[in-house]
Amino acid sequence: MDLVEFGWLVPLYCALGALFSLPWALGQLKGQKVAAFGGLAFTTLGLVHASLILPQVLSGAGGVHQIPWLDFGFLQIELSALINPLSAGMLVLVSAVSVLVQIYSLGYMDHEPALARYYGLINFFTMAMLGLVISNNLLLMYGFWELMGLASYLLVGFWWSKPAATAAAKKAFLTTRIGDFLLLV
Repeated sequence: MDLVEFGWLVPLYCALGALFSLPWALGQLKGQKVAAFGGLAFTTLGLVHASLILPQVLSGAGGVHQIPWLDFGFLQIELSALINPLSAGMLVLVSAVSVLVQIYSLGYMDHEPALARYYGLINFFTMAMLGLVISNNLLLMYGFWELMGLASYLLVGFWWSKPAATAAAKKAFLTTRIGDFLLLV
């Protein structure tokens, strides 16, 4: 199996990690650590996949992988992922940093009652960043950029009951909206 051809799956591992954490984050299941370890496992799986892709890409594999999305006859919009040496290296880097953050968080956030929500948000943020890294068109890149902004807002405001956290989240949200506008200009 050509792992490079399925490089677009690397962000989806983190999306699955975020979805895996959801029942615990919503309080439907008990045992927050299960969600944390599950999220970490999905991100680690993405890191392994990215690490296996990198040597293949450095030896000449890679390319653009397109999936038709919307077809209006005169206009076709495709979801397009670019796997080249830069994007493959960034897949490894972003996944590795996310795995390290999640390992550190296991101890740092040990007694946090909303641990599952935190791991869901970290995986959501990582998915958005990995999607941004492999995006091959402006529409897809902008979509992942917006998802990253949303994830940043939610992570900054994680401790929403603290006034300083909510103020910082609002500031981060407004700052990224300005950046979003400038990105489009």
